[in-house]
Amino acid sequence: MSDLTEFLLTRIAEDEAVARALSSQEDYMLSQSFYGHSSVDAPVTAFMERFGIARVLAECESKRRIMEECADLASSEDVYTHADLILHALALPYADRPEYREAWRP
Repeated sequence: MSDLTEFLLTRIAEDEAVARALSSQEDYMLSQSFYGHSSVDAPVTAFMERFGIARVLAECESKRRIMEECADLASSEDVYTHADLILHALALPYADRPEYREAWRP
């Protein structure tokens, strides 16, 4: 497993763990905002509905599948270059992490 692959799998697992830990809080915040009992305003509520727990979990699964496909393609040198570029792109949202390496920047 490459350092980049390990980095990505660790970040994805962290995202997934946070999403699962917050799932009950998200439900509570959304229910309160719908009934006007919270300081959560409409734009925040709309953002939470669109980019909520289910979306984060789906994106984690999607990223893992993309990574699996890239690993499967790595047997061909030409395809490996494309797979490597895909993995670099997947790492970009985590560029603010101290473990991120500038060499991974697409």
